[in-house]
Amino acid sequence: MELPPAIPCVARWNRGQRKKEGGGVISRIRGIVDQFSENTLIVNVGGVSYEVYIPTAVMKSFDGKLAKDAPVALVTYHYYQTDPSKSIPILIGFSNNIEKEFFEKCSEKELY
Repeated sequence: MELPPAIPCVARWNRGQRKKEGGGVISRIRGIVDQFSENTLIVNVGGVSYEVYIPTAVMKSFDGKLAKDAPVALVTYHYYQTDPSKSIPILIGFSNNIEKEFFEKCSEKELY
């Protein structure tokens, strides 16, 4: 199976191979904040921790609600960042489907 290239080309791969709702390997994540920084969250889900990248605008929308051990639920966009020698799975988190769809549309426009 050929892995998709990194953003922005990931949008081209998505068009034909993912469902609009809930597509991707990890479409949502709900757990407890283990750590957070300017643009990432480490979310503990039943003992497994996931690093989720959060766009700046989305992070600002949390408006101080993030704290260690706080519950969090995110809609995610999953893709593979590819380099010549490896593929790295990446999760990008959003507060809702509207933010995710906006991100997907912006990624598509970068192609043209």
